[in-house]
Amino acid sequence: MNWELGKDKAIALGERLKRVDLEPYYNIDLRSLFSDSSFQWRLDYTGSGVGVDWRDPMPEKDQLGYILMRPPVSQLTWTCLPENRLPGGRGSGQTPHWEIPDLRGDFETPVGVPFLTDEETRVLALHNTEPHGLLPSAAILQLNEPIGLEKVYLLTANLTKTLKCYYPGAEVIVHYTDQGEQLTQLIPPYTMSCMAEHFSPTCYPIRFGKLVGSPVLPRPESIGLALSDIVLDPQRAVAQIEFRCVASETIFGILGVTLLQPAQPIRRPQRGL
Repeated sequence: MNWELGKDKAIALGERLKRVDLEPYYNIDLRSLFSDSSFQWRLDYTGSGVGVDWRDPMPEKDQLGYILMRPPVSQLTWTCLPENRLPGGRGSGQTPHWEIPDLRGDFETPVGVPFLTDEETRVLALHNTEPHGLLPSAAILQLNEPIGLEKVYLLTANLTKTLKCYYPGAEVIVHYTDQGEQLTQLIPPYTMSCMAEHFSPTCYPIRFGKLVGSPVLPRPESIGLALSDIVLDPQRAVAQIEFRCVASETIFGILGVTLLQPAQPIRRPQRGL
């Protein structure tokens, strides 16, 4: 992986890059997702971190355990759960949030791959965490017409959990016109990053805003978006690209998609006489 290649003007990809307009697919504002408490989901963790449960009254409980609703970014701090109070009445501290600047409609990256983004910071966000009706867990990007592609570039704002590293967090399924499919699993820390810290060796970090309120602040240059690519078979035409979030307490946030067409057109097999 060499992201420096995109900085070489002599090998600029130029018209081979096709930015996709995700306007019909945006489903939430990035600030609502990461910066305030308007979006909350159910935590997998339902126990008491200090050995004593101080909650009064106790939260509702179902067949999966206690129902604890928290903003997604609350997992970036310690003792954020309401039952994790210390004796003496001290609270558990504030919930961290991501201070997000405005997006530009034309988002240029340092590696020479541009994206078409939403100026109002809207994002196609997928999650597979209760309650499931808040956001979808999958979306299908329908191309206007089948096209041969060498790569799919993704500009993402993902949230992954340390305890769920080495397990697929999301998937990208490319549907070819010959009825074949190509599955690419996004697995932290290998091929899926987290907005709070850059740890994926195959994703290019793009600094964007800052994280506030977390007791363990990562390096400032790590906060932000991630640029990743998926290599395809350039000799097969692509009809659809499907995105899925498959792990709980994970956000697969897609801000932009750019397609790289092959340098040579698709070579179709010649029929015999």
